[in-house]
Amino acid sequence: MRVYGPIHLENSWHLRHSILTYFLKGFMKPRIWILLSLFLLFLIFINFFSLWNLHHFYALSIGGLIFLLFINNALLIFLNPYFQKKPSTALTRVIRAFLNPLWVHWTFFSFFYSLTLLIFSIFFKCVPWFHAEDLKWVSSFFISGWVVLLGWGIYTALVPLHLSRFNIVLPRLPASFNGFKIAIGSDFHIGLFSRTQRLTQIFETMAAYQPDLVVLLGDLTDDDAFYIPKLLKGIEVLDPHLPILGILGNHDIYGDPHSAIQQLAHSRVHLLINEGFEFKKNAESIWIAGISDYAATYFEKLRPHLVPDFNRTLAHKPPSSPTILLAHQPKAFHESIKRHIELTLCGHTHGGQLGFPFLNWTIVKPFITWDRGLFQNQGSQLLVTSGVGYWGAPFRLGLQPELVFLNLQFPLESHAHV
Repeated sequence: MRVYGPIHLENSWHLRHSILTYFLKGFMKPRIWILLSLFLLFLIFINFFSLWNLHHFYALSIGGLIFLLFINNALLIFLNPYFQKKPSTALTRVIRAFLNPLWVHWTFFSFFYSLTLLIFSIFFKCVPWFHAEDLKWVSSFFISGWVVLLGWGIYTALVPLHLSRFNIVLPRLPASFNGFKIAIGSDFHIGLFSRTQRLTQIFETMAAYQPDLVVLLGDLTDDDAFYIPKLLKGIEVLDPHLPILGILGNHDIYGDPHSAIQQLAHSRVHLLINEGFEFKKNAESIWIAGISDYAATYFEKLRPHLVPDFNRTLAHKPPSSPTILLAHQPKAFHESIKRHIELTLCGHTHGGQLGFPFLNWTIVKPFITWDRGLFQNQGSQLLVTSGVGYWGAPFRLGLQPELVFLNLQFPLESHAHV
């Protein structure tokens, strides 16, 4: 039986308006206002600096560019799910699906374009044989390189699918679970442009591994529970007797979590919200626990039932069973270490969608200790996948969409990563 806790499925769109009001109150603090103002000034600077240089070098209409930029930003703000009092419509979904990638790509382009021109401007002033006019060549070279990288990044985000395999040794693993196989998918971010064929490919690849269990580690949709049926259509290729466990991610919380919960409650996906699932095999068991996402802590007064609760999640765990924790964000590993949880499975980071696995580096590594891969600390293990989807815009550079396959083993067997 599925138990989701004291969830009351009230009008979630009315609730969303309340959440927005609650969220905006946080911005009344002076420190938040200062940081937000600095960030907005930074965005304004890189936008207008880029626009002015594009106009200067290529005689583009700066008025037209500013108008398009204004419309893009304005529409994205007012079409944000938090500002809508009614469910998304076909029109709003289409507009957001087109504008969001454009905004993300433009913001990153304007940042690196501005930074490049500023650096070379200073360099040219220090070197006498260069002239200011030479900046146009720098600009043209940068734009050409950006277009090439953009094409490569879009291809990487949409076409390949990397398979990572891990043999995980659990000291207290029951004999019946030696060789137990788990297929992991995370951060699907399903939206308007998510292709049914792509989802089918992902789940067919999972099925080919012949797993004993499939887990979905959150961010199932991109802020809109309207797309849950796309996910459910994709999993139809899996064996109907194959158990599927799922959890919520931060983008599921930002969107309409109650709608997502309702739809998944009537599906074959067993959604774990601060609860555990005893997986039995030959009178032995492992405890698979799933916590809600930390994004709910920002709305604790409005959604207390969705705030992560480790005590409730582990309350009915058999003492002899090892625990596998499903948590969207890797920061849950702090609690796993304290509670001696054997294995924690997470997503969330995407590896920043930019990295070089052969160098063990991702763009988020300086900010997130556990960015991707397998980690160990005080007897607890953490596995972070970079996910199968993308956020903001279809772009991945160096990090292909990833499915993870685990093989649980006894301590006596080798612990290897293929």
